Amino acid sequence: MRVGVIDVGSNSLRSLFGEILEDQKFKKAGGELLTTRLGEGLSFKKALSEEAMRRTLKGLIDLRERINNYGAEDIYAFATSAVRDAENGEEFLRRVFEETGIRVELLSGEEEALQNLLGVETGLGVSDNYLLLDIGGGSTEIAVKRGGEVFLKSFPIGALKLKERFKGNLEDMLFFLERFWFEEASLLRSLSCKALNFIGMGGTLSALVSFKEGASFYDIKVVHGKKIEAMWLYRTVRFISEISTEELKRRLVFEPDRAYILLEGSTILLSLMSFLFIPEILVSETNLLWGGLVKKWKVKGFVF
Repeated sequence: MRVGVIDVGSNSLRSLFGEILEDQKFKKAGGELLTTRLGEGLSFKKALSEEAMRRTLKGLIDLRERINNYGAEDIYAFATSAVRDAENGEEFLRRVFEETGIRVELLSGEEEALQNLLGVETGLGVSDNYLLLDIGGGSTEIAVKRGGEVFLKSFPIGALKLKERFKGNLEDMLFFLERFWFEEASLLRSLSCKALNFIGMGGTLSALVSFKEGASFYDIKVVHGKKIEAMWLYRTVRFISEISTEELKRRLVFEPDRAYILLEGSTILLSLMSFLFIPEILVSETNLLWGGLVKKWKVKGFVF
């Protein structure tokens, strides 16, 4: 059975399509990332802008056509932080269905975190005793699983939101994040002490690993299962804060649009690793999209 999944995120649209084999494993055929910045301006207004919605609608039409051309029999689409936070989020989802024919499920913060867990456990083979950190454009989700119990928390801190608020000022971002995490200190440290392994996901971490590995194009096999060390991250955050966005774009040949918010996403990651005393974090590329496959079609494994 050929299927497709679409993630309507705050900063980008992502798709994944392929075939579910007889053994219930999913074999990837392709996927795309389109930077549409649906959540642009939400830090100041409580509604999605017309321009951002039009960009996203156009992107969804493009993704739908590519998935349909592949011959997919079914598409599962979902939306996250930007649509959750916006006063006109439900109205936008109605427009999506009317103009594209795609029904989009709106995930709560907890549902988003649980779907991430499905992707990580199936893709990395972990089952317990870990903390999962997902940095998005509009929010950051933390999930901990230990002894079969799952603890979830969604924070309204995202890379795109920081970009709009602090305009790339690293010291101001670090000061703000330190105060923010301090207010959540009791909860965060109670969660982190339950974990033996630390796993991260999201476009920021994918870009950081690709940057670290010197990749000239995105390859899931290069990124998935690699580690980011806290000391390397500290040096890298300082470095990218000192160069221009155009220079960073030239260095991020695999995903130049990520340069717009890479500093912000990396600063969130650095602040959390510092606050929770995490020396290194394992990167999972089997994220929300892949978790959607497990949730929707009971997929039991992935073939990259």
